[in-house]
Amino acid sequence: MRDPFGPQEVSNDVDYLWFDQKVDHFDLQNHDTFKQRYWVNDQWWSAENGGGPLFLYLCGEWTCSNQPETGYIAHLAKEHGAMLVVHEHRYYGMSQPAEDWSTENLKFLNTDQALADIALFASTFAEELAKKHNIPAKRWLLFGGSYPGALVSWFRNKYPHIALGSWSSSGVVNAIEDFYQFDEVVHYALDKNGDQCAEAVEDLVQYTNDEFEAGRGDAIKAVWNAPDMRDDEFHWFYSDVIAETIQYGGRSELCQRVHDLNKDYEAINKMIYEWQVGARMGRDDYWSVSLQEEKIDFSKNGRQWTYQYCNQFGYLQTPAKNTEPLKNKGLDMNFWIDYCSRIFGRPTSPKSTHWNIRYGGANPAISKVIYMNGDEDPWKPSSILETKNPFIHTFPNLCDNCAHCVDLQKPVDTDDKEILKNRKKAEKIVTRWLKLEKKIESMDVPISDREAMTLKNIMK
Repeated sequence: MRDPFGPQEVSNDVDYLWFDQKVDHFDLQNHDTFKQRYWVNDQWWSAENGGGPLFLYLCGEWTCSNQPETGYIAHLAKEHGAMLVVHEHRYYGMSQPAEDWSTENLKFLNTDQALADIALFASTFAEELAKKHNIPAKRWLLFGGSYPGALVSWFRNKYPHIALGSWSSSGVVNAIEDFYQFDEVVHYALDKNGDQCAEAVEDLVQYTNDEFEAGRGDAIKAVWNAPDMRDDEFHWFYSDVIAETIQYGGRSELCQRVHDLNKDYEAINKMIYEWQVGARMGRDDYWSVSLQEEKIDFSKNGRQWTYQYCNQFGYLQTPAKNTEPLKNKGLDMNFWIDYCSRIFGRPTSPKSTHWNIRYGGANPAISKVIYMNGDEDPWKPSSILETKNPFIHTFPNLCDNCAHCVDLQKPVDTDDKEILKNRKKAEKIVTRWLKLEKKIESMDVPISDREAMTLKNIMK
């Protein structure tokens, strides 16, 4: 429900453009369209010598904004003389296909439609650019993190005639229905601080669970500004705040803060709320009453993303099975099915197996994708961490506080050596892809034949 790269330093976010997008790509009798938002940064691009490369950054389950010029993707675009285009996902931000978010009107919110959106937009944009500048039609290099990290992988799989390659940051390509592994990675990250931190957080969670079982949970909910939430939904909210603190690289600071408060669990709970809630998340992203709201609000994304994981992917975060759980035992699969059905007013369950059969899950038959992950990212079990496929590249980023989408974060002087090393390796791969693509473009090879020629050259 949030941009994994945090608030963007954007000064020209009003400079967006509109693309007339199809509402339904698969019904030939449906000619409805909607306005889909995108941004173009062409300051480093030139049409000379056949034109520079095209980079496409995909936004996902959040209100999109332009990529800042200080960001890592902009750095790569400048280095390669690329045009950087940013694309907003349907049903998020201002790219709204329907008049409201009623369950019936969310029927076109699925990844097949989203991938088809990207295909129509990217191919149309490239064709118009080629005609305008009398240059060869170009394929795109795609970038995305988290859910869009999966999108760029799936897109490269399905539309190789449009995408020359993809950079998938923390890409959740493997849809896992009962996602207990998420909780286990949180515990793994805490263990890196030593037994003392993991045990302290376990004790905090147990204290909170005990307070609820003793009928004193309302006091904790009041501190967390969630007095009206059901207890089970509060446990989902509470556990995810702790998990996301680690998910976004805050493990060391969390352990230090918990240590400083010396088992004062009431004070620790208050500290976590004041420190984390509101920075990236809030109660309304978890409370079924708020998620039932059907009125469109460009700043809200919780209902749409909940619809996607409840109906399509799963990623239902249940308690750990192989470590001490940090989630309340009530957050089992029965909770999730009831929760999803309560929000959308009808029986609802994900189709994880269906989606993995369609796109290969953790073992896709694919080429020219870079999969970057953070060692402490709870989402990493749903990505590709290693492979025997010689045509894709995996980088696990084994470093402290290296978590979700860490590779595409804004470069800073304190970046871990592991991140710097793996970025350089990935940059060399990207350079090789782009040089080969440029060579094939110069040979006037039809865009439909470039993929076969690319793979032929790679296998030499």
